Amino acid sequence: MLTLQDCVGISGLTPEEVRVIAEHEEVPDIVATEIGNDLLATPQGTYLLRQYILELLERAAEHRQLERERWLRAALARFTAAHSVPRVL
Repeated sequence: MLTLQDCVGISGLTPEEVRVIAEHEEVPDIVATEIGNDLLATPQGTYLLRQYILELLERAAEHRQLERERWLRAALARFTAAHSVPRVL
């Protein structure tokens, strides 16, 4: 039986990317892993995942959640460094 960590490792996602997808889509982490695996397969999906992070970042800023905002900024920087993300589609 595969664990969540196994699935995350196979997907090419980081645990923080899985957390972002799970929160944005309001699904369990294991489902978020499957969604993320599909998103990373295309430039459009990679762009969409970047948008998820940006939307959560905007929400954190609106609610003045400074620690969360820092975490999301760092997640965005790592995601952008790790993946070729088109700026627009």
